[in-house]
Amino acid sequence: MTGTVATVSCVLRRQASADSLQDVGQLISDFLGPDPNLSLSEACAFRSLPLLNWIWRVSCESTASRTSQWTLNNYLRSDPKYYQWQFQKAAIVAASNGHLDVLKWLFEHFSGCWTPVMVPEAAAKNGDVAMLQFLLQHDAGRAFKYKRVEIPLESATSFETRPQLQKNWKGPGNVVYWGGRCIAFAMRGNNFEAAKWIYQYSPHSYSGEDIMLMIQWALTAGNFELAEVFLPRGRKLLGFAVGCPHLDVLKMVIEAGILRFDEAGAAETVELLVPHGRLVFSSSTHLLDLGEMGT
Repeated sequence: MTGTVATVSCVLRRQASADSLQDVGQLISDFLGPDPNLSLSEACAFRSLPLLNWIWRVSCESTASRTSQWTLNNYLRSDPKYYQWQFQKAAIVAASNGHLDVLKWLFEHFSGCWTPVMVPEAAAKNGDVAMLQFLLQHDAGRAFKYKRVEIPLESATSFETRPQLQKNWKGPGNVVYWGGRCIAFAMRGNNFEAAKWIYQYSPHSYSGEDIMLMIQWALTAGNFELAEVFLPRGRKLLGFAVGCPHLDVLKMVIEAGILRFDEAGAAETVELLVPHGRLVFSSSTHLLDLGEMGT
């Protein structure tokens, strides 16, 4: 259980019967402390490490040390399933709020837990490369072989990379699940450095279809540099550029002349140029961007 709050100890030491008031100090401290039914994951939203330390200290470490009164403090550290569940929920809260200090606290105090893919996804969505780096550096799963796991979603299918843990693995450390929609979330938020880092350093492997979509996302954003990072060896960006609506990509496609032999692609490119206010000359053998209308 927790010790006496420093301010309470200071006040009691000034009393004549200070030695006999130690138990009173404990009671006062418990009264002044947080609600015993405040979950750790809820407390993480306050970004107060002293609060997290308090909850951790007052939590029973075994079933034998539980109090007779029903509180969440009885279960955080003594019930394996609740322990795991709170770690996962708390890690998602910390990552979603961009609180790396809270995430570090969780990894320091918990062990033998798995970090759901929603945690690196939240970091990717925020463009938080520092948090992604921390997750990789402290991923105990790197000591194991990985497997690609198909995860059905409401309207699509996602794939996660998970370590193949030994039966009844309990640590040390915590493992991290990678993949999912990490790069998609990073790209949607224009967090291109995060997307690049995830592709280059996370243990997740990508299918050919994944790569195609990632290149098209990068080109749609006009980020040629990132598209080159995703580009498979021996391939050219032009092979993925037709149909991309970004003006610079449309210009590249037209200048390359590849649409002379692609009637459908040429028609689509003309349609994509119109919203940009471009005047286009088109014939059966040539497609030319004549510049901005009215110039």
